[in-house]
Order: sequence, then C-alpha cells, then structure tokens
Amino acid sequence: MKKDKPFIIKDVVNLKSLLRSFGSDYHKKKVQQERIDAFNTAINFAKEKFSFLNYYGYTLTESDAPPTYYNHYKNYVLYYESADKLIELALRKSGDNVSCVIRQKIGSEFARYNDKINCIGVHRLKYLQTGVDYDTFKFWGFDLKARLEVIDTYANLLLNHKDAISGNNWFDVNIIEANEEKEREGKYGKRKGPVQLSVEDELTQRSSFLLDAGYHIIEDSELLPPYSNLGWHIIFSNGADIIKIHQVDWRDFYYLFAITKNNVEIFSTQVEKGEFVKDMANRFISVLKTVI
Repeated sequence: MKKDKPFIIKDVVNLKSLLRSFGSDYHKKKVQQERIDAFNTAINFAKEKFSFLNYYGYTLTESDAPPTYYNHYKNYVLYYESADKLIELALRKSGDNVSCVIRQKIGSEFARYNDKINCIGVHRLKYLQTGVDYDTFKFWGFDLKARLEVIDTYANLLLNHKDAISGNNWFDVNIIEANEEKEREGKYGKRKGPVQLSVEDELTQRSSFLLDAGYHIIEDSELLPPYSNLGWHIIFSNGADIIKIHQVDWRDFYYLFAITKNNVEIFSTQVEKGEFVKDMANRFISVLKTVI
C-alpha cells in the first residue's frame, strides 16, 4: 500500500503563498467594488442636487467623456442642456475629482471650451458673490465625502444665479475677471508692467510655424473639456513624427514646459526670475526649430 506523501516545510511555504495570493485578490476586488459603489453614490447624489435644472428647461443625458489623444483621465459626464446653454458635470472614474462648466450657445453651436466669455468654469462664479469664502478645497474632491461637498458647492453656485442659467441671460464676466485680478493682487501684489501673454498663449502662437512646415495639429488642450486634461499641451504631427509642446506637470512642475518628439523629451525650460515670457519663448522656439 502506497504511503501518503509527508507534509513538509515546502508545502507550508506554498500554502502560505497561496493564502497571501487569495488575500491579495480579495482585497483588490473589495477595493474595486468600494470604488464602484462610491462612484455610483456620487452620480446619484449629483443627479439629485442638479435636479432643479429641470425647472429651467434643462434635460439630462449622460455618457463617458469622449476619448482624447492620450486619454489620461476617464470621466463620466452628466450633460444638462437647455435651448441656449449646456452644463457639464464631470466625475473622474479613477479618482474623486469633479469638474463643472457652463457653455452658452453662439449661433447654432455651444461655445468652445477656450472661449473665456461664453464658457465658464462654474467654480469662477464664486467671484460674483460676496461674504462667502470659497477656498481651493471647496472644489477639490480628494475622497468621497469631499467629492459630494464639491458637487453640492457647484449646485449652490448655479442656484445662486438663477437669472443667468435661465432664458437669454448670462454672467457678468467683467466682474468675474476684475475680482480674479483683485485676488491675484492680494496674493502677489500689483502688476509691475503691462499684462503679458501667458506662456501657453505665447508658445501656441510662436509654434504655428510648424503648420507651414507640413505639420498639422492633432490635439490642442485648450479646445478640450477642462476635465479631460489637467495639463496644457498642443500636439503636432506630419505623419511621420509627433511633436508635443506641453506643461510638464499641472501640479508639481506647472512652471516647466517641454518639447517631446515621438515620446522622447528633447528640451524643457521655464520662465527664469526677471525674465519676460517672450524671452523664454524665444529660447523654447529656437530649440523647437532644430528638431523638425
């Protein structure tokens, strides 16, 4: 009669490894389900909070956000559309971020995302109110509780401007911009000279020579929904090469701008202390001309 194989240390090690693997898989599935549940909670909460828009002639449709070239962020968007306005509330699938914009119809089309007059981030409506402190974290959903608070804040900002979200009325953008400038002055002091073009606008204008060199634009972040890409970029292609001019990172290295060719970084720089934006752009574009 054949004897059973003795239970040895190697078997114990294998059993422990199997149990660890099982525990790890269970934990991953549990975390994944918790994220799905939290996301669904946020979506349902948003629909409840924004339901007042029904009374102002808005109808709701919902879908995943259209993919972008790099498709870094996957968002689910609630679209509230009336005869002349479109409100987009986007919830990040892979995190807790929430973004909200309102676009006014110009002719037969809703304003482009880079139209700073007719497309407004709802967070900017805080500049039309007095006596209310909206710090940065009012718009930063870093966990489920915070995400629900951000959704609530967006809903309240829209509710406080019923006249602008209904009919043919719109927000006073001049007041928004004036109060934004006051806030900037409070943090950094008054400007010492004329307002310069931003680095992004300067590089966009100066890189247009690529269009005459056989390149075409395949993506411009300024034309994308603000929730699709947090970092500024413009991507060119001539069919053989892809050149990306971009902000290195929207948070930690927002001041660095780089040139990438076929996914290899060629050059990066920033506006140095005491330097004008146009001078930085000169250095940047001189390098760009050498890589095409």
